[in-house]
Amino acid sequence: MTEYDNPLFMTNNGIVMPDLTWKPVAYEVKQVYAPVYFAKGWRDNSYVLKNKFMTKDLSGFKCTANLRENGVIVASVEPVLENVSPQSQKEMNISIPYEYADDKEYHIDLNIYDASGNEVSSYQYQLKSATPFVINHDCGVNAPLSLQEHEYYYDITDEEEDEYDEDEDEDDDIPDDSNYVIKGEDFEYIFSKKTGNIIRMTKNGRNYLVNCGDLCLDRPRSGLDAFSWGFKDEFGFIQRENITNQTSVHAFTSLDLLTAIVDITHNFTTKTGETIPGGIRYRINADGIIYVSFYVNSVMYAKHLQRAGIELILPEGYDKLTYFAYGETENYCDRKSCAKLGVYESDVDSQHFAFAPPSENGGHEDARWIILRDNAGASLKIEGVRPFHFDAHNYTVAECKNAKHDHEIIKCKETVLHIDAAHSPIGSNMAWSTVMPKELALKGGYYTLDFKITLENC
Repeated sequence: MTEYDNPLFMTNNGIVMPDLTWKPVAYEVKQVYAPVYFAKGWRDNSYVLKNKFMTKDLSGFKCTANLRENGVIVASVEPVLENVSPQSQKEMNISIPYEYADDKEYHIDLNIYDASGNEVSSYQYQLKSATPFVINHDCGVNAPLSLQEHEYYYDITDEEEDEYDEDEDEDDDIPDDSNYVIKGEDFEYIFSKKTGNIIRMTKNGRNYLVNCGDLCLDRPRSGLDAFSWGFKDEFGFIQRENITNQTSVHAFTSLDLLTAIVDITHNFTTKTGETIPGGIRYRINADGIIYVSFYVNSVMYAKHLQRAGIELILPEGYDKLTYFAYGETENYCDRKSCAKLGVYESDVDSQHFAFAPPSENGGHEDARWIILRDNAGASLKIEGVRPFHFDAHNYTVAECKNAKHDHEIIKCKETVLHIDAAHSPIGSNMAWSTVMPKELALKGGYYTLDFKITLENC
């Protein structure tokens, strides 16, 4: 044991920080080693109450059961716990009367407290899944879009497209300020013709996204690759500073001028000469809603990826965060036993955890949607066709990787948001483990995600 007021050892490599602040993994340990908990029974509404204490019964213990509809608690009951003997278990029937809707998902949280009111365990089980989310591209707006290059209209004909494709060397001559400008009644979206990146997305005079849109394969260090152990060398090949990228960008509108498309293809090459193709498609409707599809194809790549995602940057002020995902503590595909699927309110600064040294942090698995707002009420909402991983910080991946101490991370005023089709494990349920769960590894896969971006002014 370590003396609480003056810890002398194991303060940087365990489940607490030097000041004994719990690391996120400490909540995982608390959950996994809980002496009293509910396991799912084999019948509907059946749960098995297990008492793993060696000598203590459950006299004085209490339970609450919460029903979540699309992540929001809509009903609660307090089941009476029987006094289960040490090293024993008892099956219980727990149900919460409620009328389910077909298009919503439902979960039950089972929370157990000791006689002093301290939470002992909190497990969540799915009761009903939702019908699949389908993106409806019909915007209901008839005002035409315009697709421009610089300050004049740009009409892409079949002949011009063929010429553009055949002369690939011309891409290198495109100046950085040569852009596609897509305009609607109340919005203007600007894309770089050279890189395909978003230069600016503006609606009703407000900026929502700026200088972003990179496909990303890397992240800050974790227990898997810190210093010189584990996967450090292998992960090093896909760091953005160690890969080259060939990009091709095309833009066109539908015949009725109600939809504009920006297509970007990427071909990443590592220092070993291996290639990883990728691509992004932005579909912009006349109502200003953006539909994004991206993919990363590592089928022919023999090594691991850290993530397969896209990086978006919101301007200063968009720091109020609401999300429907696993929370509230950070979680990853190999460490989410302590997290519950729900709707949570937070802010971007609170997503950061000051690991020593600075490391991957603040991730959330299985997100259905996220919203970022500013103080004036403007908001950006992302809804996935399927669950996705996300994190939001006030610093870039590079700044986190370059810092040796938390206070050395150079913060930015913008919000850096990652939307991942897949995110690698971080260390097999431990704080600093070099174990990679094979079934969760990002290796030799094809990763894709479709999501919708909605910009709102309040």
